[in-house]
Amino acid sequence: MKQRSFITNRHSGMTLIEIVISLVVLSIILVVAGQFVLSSATMFNIGKSNITTLNKLRFANERLSKEIRHVDFTGSQYDITTKAASRFVFTKTDGTAVDFNLNGTDLEMTYSTLSVTPTPILLDNVTSLDFNYYQYDGTTANAAADVKEVEFEIMVTESGISYSTKTRILLKDA
Repeated sequence: MKQRSFITNRHSGMTLIEIVISLVVLSIILVVAGQFVLSSATMFNIGKSNITTLNKLRFANERLSKEIRHVDFTGSQYDITTKAASRFVFTKTDGTAVDFNLNGTDLEMTYSTLSVTPTPILLDNVTSLDFNYYQYDGTTANAAADVKEVEFEIMVTESGISYSTKTRILLKDA
């Protein structure tokens, strides 16, 4: 008796074409996922830089405001030594002279009672610093004796993005 064997040609693997197509599809998926991760990391770093810049600007604004509120009133006028567009020098009620000055792109703050080298930088990357001086009625004060309000605007540029803050302070009479 003759036995017939049916040999079937079954393949139990993948062909070369199937492997190549799988690798191409996997590569495309990995490239897209890699771009997403890279984009996310870049946006995170930009956001972190923006928050740092805004925090520094807020701190400088609060510090200027706090110091300017303590300008000494001598009975008839405030003890203001220099009132310029990018520099403000005055004496506080405790007798300390305070100097805010824009030096290049650095906002410097110095006290007469402290001698520190190098000069302390309150804020860096300052694009502009503008001090404006007003009388009680809102008109521009031409002389230091007429100053009753001080307004300052600070603009900072970081990574091509500009941030600004503007604050007006009514000086105390005692």
